[in-house]
Amino acid sequence: MTLATSTGTSLLEGSDILVAIGRIPNTQNVGLDKTGVSLDARGYIRVNERLETTAPGIWALGECAGSPQFTHVSEDDFRIVQANLHGGSRNTRDRLILFCLFTDPEIARVGLNENEAVAGATHTAWRSCPSTRCFAPVHCRKTRGFMNALVSYDSDEILGSRQ
Repeated sequence: MTLATSTGTSLLEGSDILVAIGRIPNTQNVGLDKTGVSLDARGYIRVNERLETTAPGIWALGECAGSPQFTHVSEDDFRIVQANLHGGSRNTRDRLILFCLFTDPEIARVGLNENEAVAGATHTAWRSCPSTRCFAPVHCRKTRGFMNALVSYDSDEILGSRQ
């Protein structure tokens, strides 16, 4: 495949291609207009940080509510709604979300990435170790690759991690 770039053209060779075109919410023509539930400009159900919709007593969770499109996030949304229905006060604010791509080996990230740390004026460094030294990859016998931690210079706090 030939790619056109700002500096000219280059040849890209490979054996496979991944096309990720995104998803759209299935919220049209399901009767939400009769409930008082509002949609945002992209068609997702408008919710607050507790996952309450604009209609009293109606909650939305997962992908239709605009949450990041991962099963583990939808499961966490369920736990938030369930707790709140039983008098709790859980919300989606400040939760850490594991972003992952289920390839072989898997690629994942949680917490800050380097660009976010730089934008926050945080001085950081990446620390790495091979997957052979980490429990989960060894336990699952998937030891190709390495683990990285984005560490604050000032506090040695782990701000983010990627695999």
